[in-house]
Amino acid sequence: MENVFLYNMEWSVVIGIVLVSTVKYAIGVGMAVLSVASPWMGLLFTSIGGILGVSVWVYWGEKLQLLYFDYRKSKGIISQKFSKKNRWLAKVRSDGGLPIIALLGPAIISLPVACFIATGMGISRWKVWRAISISVLLWGVMFFGLLIFFDIDLSHYFRHIF
Repeated sequence: MENVFLYNMEWSVVIGIVLVSTVKYAIGVGMAVLSVASPWMGLLFTSIGGILGVSVWVYWGEKLQLLYFDYRKSKGIISQKFSKKNRWLAKVRSDGGLPIIALLGPAIISLPVACFIATGMGISRWKVWRAISISVLLWGVMFFGLLIFFDIDLSHYFRHIF
């Protein structure tokens, strides 16, 4: 059986959805709901983009933080042991930690911010990648599952946003 969805689709739209989903997953979902005919394909494209984004941001997030701390050290700026940032990270870690960051990451806060916060808390990159990638899949199933399983069309709501 031929897949008619891929033949009738502009590849620039697919690439746009994947790229936007790497940074702000919820906007990528909105683009997919409005422009992709099949919710299954929308789920696939946004999930690929989200997981690709998590992979990039978890890897580069740690590298960027190391560069930032090296820059501060070269300028002679000494980090305080009990700074506002350290207190905030300790509060986030004690109140919920990685599960809360992973849950809020794809839809509420952006993927880069979630990855930076989680790696900044000292959690291993593998755990951060796994948790946020699972969260991306769960958010995708929630958004597109409304259309697939319950026939609730979200395009009306996304048209008012965009």
